[in-house]
Amino acid sequence: MPRTLLICSPTASVAGGIQTWMRELSARLDRSRWRLLVALLRGAVAHDPRRFREANPELDTIEVDGRGLDARGRVRAVRRCIRHVRPDVFLPLTAIDGHNAVCAAKQDGESVRYLMSIRGNIPAQIADARERVDFADLAVCPGRLTCRLLEWAGMPAERIRHVPNGARAAATGREARAKQEPIRLGYVGRLSRADKRVMDLVGFSRALTEKGVPHTLCIAGDGPVRAELEQALAGRAEFLGRLDVDTLYERVYPRLDVFLLFSESEAFGIAAVEAMQHGVVPVTSRFIGHGAEGFLRDGETALLFPVGDTEAAAARVQALATDPQLLERLSQAARHDVELRYRWSACIAGWVSALDEMMALPARTGIRVPRIEAGPSRLRAIGVPPAMVDALRRARLRIAGVPAGLRGGEEWPWIGRHHDESTLRQIEDESRRRDYLMSTSIEEGFRPASGRFP
Repeated sequence: MPRTLLICSPTASVAGGIQTWMRELSARLDRSRWRLLVALLRGAVAHDPRRFREANPELDTIEVDGRGLDARGRVRAVRRCIRHVRPDVFLPLTAIDGHNAVCAAKQDGESVRYLMSIRGNIPAQIADARERVDFADLAVCPGRLTCRLLEWAGMPAERIRHVPNGARAAATGREARAKQEPIRLGYVGRLSRADKRVMDLVGFSRALTEKGVPHTLCIAGDGPVRAELEQALAGRAEFLGRLDVDTLYERVYPRLDVFLLFSESEAFGIAAVEAMQHGVVPVTSRFIGHGAEGFLRDGETALLFPVGDTEAAAARVQALATDPQLLERLSQAARHDVELRYRWSACIAGWVSALDEMMALPARTGIRVPRIEAGPSRLRAIGVPPAMVDALRRARLRIAGVPAGLRGGEEWPWIGRHHDESTLRQIEDESRRRDYLMSTSIEEGFRPASGRFP
């Protein structure tokens, strides 16, 4: 019988890169040894599994219904899924309730391995991980900096694996642009404010126009601020919506000169690698994590600017628009740097190896179950059984509708909100320090490879 890997994620939070990774992992796994099943978290507004299934019909899925529930109810719903599927390995992505559920299951003696995969370096993500590392049997992360931060947070180094994401090789390179044509700019990714800072596109576009730089801007992706961004950039950008990788490779990347990224923190940046496969030049922020990975090197494979400095970003694009030789040099260097380093075959081999190694290691169970962020409940206070609490909450949802506080996707929150500011500042300072040190080692000739960390 094959072992089961159950991946749990809210559908609204699954970006194109994660979906591509799921599809590649499912397609390349040896079905006689591993079965991949995706638990899609349903919410009342933002999280609709039907959209995920339409975009990924080849993936086997199951639903976890969290509509109307509070945090404790959502944890119970995920635990019911774990008991129903009885997976060998449970991998929660971008859902704090999924992490809490598997920790509680392990403490109650259920036979399931907890695979932690943190795909970002935002301080709250690391703070969340630090509260759960004693339960995690193995950590697999695409980012080198994330691996270091997990080690700092208490995860044993021998249980950390660095497996960078893969990228498909480009069938064609960047299409040549005529001299009289405006420079072609593109953004590919989730349209969110906090982590991706996509609203910086507004000030960036304004600054570029003020500098008199003719340009076109296309935006591929979806997210919570799409409508706001469309309104702010009306007439100045083309919005393509969420596109699959085939469409990006055929219709988008080959027709770009510049790939834009404004993030404050990134674990890896798969869209940047995909663009570079086509010879598209990244103009990106100096996000936390860029130095550790080593493929975005200012003046060599990309042009970088300080996070939030839209004037500087516009100046970097202006330099490329007015210097075709600089654009061509960076284009060739960008494609050469990534075309052999990042392949899906190597990525999936790293994941399969990690899964097999984890099953051979002794299981781990922490002592203290992490905090579940749920407010006071009068129903619980008077002794109403948990199952009845959940049923009454669902009934209230049907009668009264969705509370305003849940309409932005918070029904399945992706990070904890209880961390104090001093803790988050400490983690951010540590992230910047380690990113700088790791970028220095890369400049001295070190190149990261998949496998055991460090």
